Amino acid sequence: MKLRIRDKDNKVHTITTLNEQALFKELKEEISKLTGVLLPYQELKIGYPPRVCKAKDGDTLASAGLQNGDIIILTEISLAEAVNIQGLPTLSATAPAPAHALPAPTVPSKKCLTIIHVCFVLLGKNIEDDYVLDRTTDIVQRLRQIVIDYVRNDPEHYSDVILGKPREEYCSWISQKDSWGGAIELSIFASHYKVEICSVDVRSGRIDRFGQGQYDQCVFVIYSGIRK
Repeated sequence: MKLRIRDKDNKVHTITTLNEQALFKELKEEISKLTGVLLPYQELKIGYPPRVCKAKDGDTLASAGLQNGDIIILTEISLAEAVNIQGLPTLSATAPAPAHALPAPTVPSKKCLTIIHVCFVLLGKNIEDDYVLDRTTDIVQRLRQIVIDYVRNDPEHYSDVILGKPREEYCSWISQKDSWGGAIELSIFASHYKVEICSVDVRSGRIDRFGQGQYDQCVFVIYSGIRK
């Protein structure tokens, strides 16, 4: 079976190692090897006009509607989109970027952890104060433990594919003091604290909303993506 993969740079890759009974996950693994796009971030379009393939990892290529000679269009999606596609409960669609970037103060990189920012906006701790930051170490670790508990207690939603690594490896990673968080962690905090969390990228104006429309309160986590 010969399949051609067209990536975001319009480069065409050819796969000839699979047959019609191969699993859809095997196809995605081959695509990852060729393009470097990890499985959770792959959106595959097939047919004409191209449509997003809704096949599951355990489906065969034949049942997914793929035939010899087909061209597959690969799009690399964001983490927030990947989590949303997999059905995590608190992640909403990404809002369109506003016309102007938002100003924000610079925070030293050693403090630029999503979990510490959440500690600030949800629990009222001042991340600019080293003394207060030191005293909130236990609170930050409790926040990390909340994430770990959610992940361990809901393996269906927080699969290895969504986490990007084996579950226990992820739990070990997120427990470390220098590990950053992201869409997964914010979705968990929104659910746990019953509050909508808006993550704002001040450079692009992109806003990802977690728990949108589900709760009475809303907080904003603002980041620049710049580490100093």
